[in-house]
Amino acid sequence: MFVPRPDQPYRFDQQASCFNSRHPGLTLILGGNGSGKTIVAANKVVSFLNENPVHSETSFCVIAEDRRDALWQWDQAAKSVRPYQVPEPWKIRFVSYRDLFDSPGVVIGGFLFVDQPPVGVVQEAMSRCRMGFLGGQIAEFTPLSVKLCADWKRFADDIGQGGLYRLNTQCAVEADHVSRQWFDTFFQTIPPSQFDTRMWGAWPEIENADDR
Repeated sequence: MFVPRPDQPYRFDQQASCFNSRHPGLTLILGGNGSGKTIVAANKVVSFLNENPVHSETSFCVIAEDRRDALWQWDQAAKSVRPYQVPEPWKIRFVSYRDLFDSPGVVIGGFLFVDQPPVGVVQEAMSRCRMGFLGGQIAEFTPLSVKLCADWKRFADDIGQGGLYRLNTQCAVEADHVSRQWFDTFFQTIPPSQFDTRMWGAWPEIENADDR
């Protein structure tokens, strides 16, 4: 059974509150590389499916720019889900951005984005979630795309009935969730301008600039 690590909000690490949240709007999970974003998201998804019974076939969409990336990311993250149980008649479907726009008006039960999408793509997915479930609209990524982050920061600053959570890779190391050897080797290669982004999901050229 998945047990999230306790929150340390002063270190930008909120895995427990993220896992336990049930927002009507978007749950936005920003974090460093290896911080446990995808793992907590996958466990949230399976909990969501088991908490919200449906009476006819209903899609939960795992979404990435490329459908194959969505499938690969989910397969990797699902290994952490114990027990892994998707109740009938829920169906997990793997879709690309194009698939989403090519099926206008199709209602879905929830979604998980596993890469950094444009805000407009997420809003399109949110427009399809009309069944009133709580906690099933999720996006998780490390905010590396400066081009996309200006829109995302504006969205996060006024997230409405959603929630923003951050995860810190250093905290994941201390909890034995990732290898310290990998951590030390990887972060030695990261330039100062990207360090906070890759550590705890800071907005590039926004929070980094303010903090230094």
